[in-house]
Amino acid sequence: MLIFIDSLDLLHKHLNSCESVETVKVVIDENMRALVKKNRLPPFLRKSLHFYVCKFNGKMELVAVIDDVKGKHLPITYMVIFDGNGKVKRVEVLVYREKYGWEIKEKEFLRQFEGKTLKDSLRIRNIPGATISVNSITLGVKRMLILYNYVFRK
Repeated sequence: MLIFIDSLDLLHKHLNSCESVETVKVVIDENMRALVKKNRLPPFLRKSLHFYVCKFNGKMELVAVIDDVKGKHLPITYMVIFDGNGKVKRVEVLVYREKYGWEIKEKEFLRQFEGKTLKDSLRIRNIPGATISVNSITLGVKRMLILYNYVFRK
């Protein structure tokens, strides 16, 4: 089952009220790979990521990033939106390519990530039949929290 959400429309929806939007390209380097490995997280599937930084009155209000994690067989493409303080504001599954486990795209499941920071436990309710997908997206969000803090909280 292929589930696809138009990521540009979704980005536009969330960044619509911004005074300005800057794109920050982050090339995944050895320091980031080591940080991810140290935290026992799966390696990056992409060589670089783009953070879309929404500013209002010169202040960072939202940051959106699109990434991939490995599902059982195929990648899952997702987006994490952070508020200006580094809390997860929203998680969206943009492309789900597996036959099973698509329930992770449901809003009820994804709401569990809202308000989480790097300091919070990411104990997320499992979905029967979607354990690999649940674990993958959870580890992906944690990886993005670490990367957000690495890039914006130095």
